[in-house]
Amino acid sequence: MRPLRIFLIVSALSLILTPQAAGPLGMKILAREGAKGTELTIGARATPFKMQQGVQISKGFETRDGAMTIQLDRTLTPEKIVELNEKIHKFYKVIQYLGLAICAAVSLLLGRKIQPFYGAHLIFALHYYSFIYILTGIATFLPIHPGIATTTRLAYLTIAIWRLIGSGRNSTRKYGVDWSSLWRAVVLFTSISASELAGLGLSSALALKFIK
Repeated sequence: MRPLRIFLIVSALSLILTPQAAGPLGMKILAREGAKGTELTIGARATPFKMQQGVQISKGFETRDGAMTIQLDRTLTPEKIVELNEKIHKFYKVIQYLGLAICAAVSLLLGRKIQPFYGAHLIFALHYYSFIYILTGIATFLPIHPGIATTTRLAYLTIAIWRLIGSGRNSTRKYGVDWSSLWRAVVLFTSISASELAGLGLSSALALKFIK
């Protein structure tokens, strides 16, 4: 199957089977009524967020139950909160695909001397995003520890980069760690996570603009 077809099938199945998990990393964003007013919570939990005592980091921003919480400067009615959640997910369905382009661009920057064609890095991104969509779907239904899921994503990414811009199949070293592929994988993994959070944040900002 072609990479684009694989990605479209997997992402469509993800939307059908795990509609509450936003994006390939399964991060969720939820607008709700908190103790101090309307708040937005972003986190990577498969189960619904729990209301627990938070630890404030700065004004209007705190961590709570493994998630980030942002206090809004205005209080919305329950009807408006429902509308806000719908708009956030509507915008994110479009914005999340920008992560593919960002992933391919960062991969190109990391390995442009070895693989100078953006198309090859985009195909690489399609395969990797298909994999993490599948992994996120499995983690939603099975009790997989987040640390195991993260390690699996990083291991797959390291092998994929090794095949794309590392030594690959032509390597004379059959065993051992390809450190150049490993550090590239860490940088790319961090970039993907950051772009995921940025996409969720942008979706929230756009949604708030349309809430009167």
